[in-house]
Amino acid sequence: MNKKAFTLIEMLVVVLIIAILSAIGIMQYTHMVERTRVGEAQNLIGLAIYAQERQMMRKGRYTTVWTSLDAGPLAAYMDKKGDFISDDGETFFTKGGGPATPRNGYAIHFESAQDRWFAVAQRVGNGTYQYTLVRPFDDDVTYCIPSSGNQDDENMCVDIMALDSIADLPPDPREGGPTAFALWF
Repeated sequence: MNKKAFTLIEMLVVVLIIAILSAIGIMQYTHMVERTRVGEAQNLIGLAIYAQERQMMRKGRYTTVWTSLDAGPLAAYMDKKGDFISDDGETFFTKGGGPATPRNGYAIHFESAQDRWFAVAQRVGNGTYQYTLVRPFDDDVTYCIPSSGNQDDENMCVDIMALDSIADLPPDPREGGPTAFALWF
């Protein structure tokens, strides 16, 4: 009688192939999720800057307080517990959690430096990434600034900005240096 069955080696090869494909799939999935988060942050920053421009036309100055704007995330106006917005109203947390325990999203606030204003989205939470997105009010360019020494941040910024290498990453525009490369939206 001839019984047909898989050998142990054949089974191990199949398991190894499945493990490799799964690892590649998970890496690609997390990368695409992060790219989606960048897009969400970009949209929110763009809306906030447009609201800041209307604020400038109405009152003659920009504001650092989210609830002073005529548009923004609904959570900034409805939040009563400090879950999405800091107590001073200056930082909005996209996934909630507040200043004490931000969830895996962005902490977005406004800054001014050298007579320029910026929307700044710092990646927060317990994830791998801690980069910062910076967009000047007077420009349609968003810069991706990796956290110091974080290889994952550097690689993500290179990918987001469609650069060739880490050496091509631009300086932080808040520091006033030349800004030759940028992420265009």
